Amino acid sequence: MRFILPAVFLLSFPQMAMSDVVCNQLEDPLPLLEEIKTSFASGHFEVLKQLAKVVSPSESESTDLLNVIAALQEAFPEGFAACSTLMSDHISERFISEMVAFQASDGHFIFLGLDAVNVEFGWEVVRYHLSDNFEGIRREWK
Repeated sequence: MRFILPAVFLLSFPQMAMSDVVCNQLEDPLPLLEEIKTSFASGHFEVLKQLAKVVSPSESESTDLLNVIAALQEAFPEGFAACSTLMSDHISERFISEMVAFQASDGHFIFLGLDAVNVEFGWEVVRYHLSDNFEGIRREWK
């Protein structure tokens, strides 16, 4: 699975009955990114739809995005067993790039790259990349 979509973060996440999986953090974590990672790790895959909704309402209902969410829900109905931030590059005081690994209880990995910027009104996610291919995300997120 590979999915690229520019995104802006919405501040609220759906409340679901799944338990939260907290990601292992690196130094100086950004609360916005930690909330996204915890939500995704816990199986709240609708966060992808919410990220897209701000940029373009039509994108949040795109077939590609809905297929990705459905595939994630089918493959990982309880979310992930573990989550670790692999890389957090504070490119400047206003630009952070992260790569995150989510591991299912059966050993499968999903990788998520996130770019966040703080122009003036607070932090926003402006791009993410979701993949089950480590080499692909490593090339994308250098």
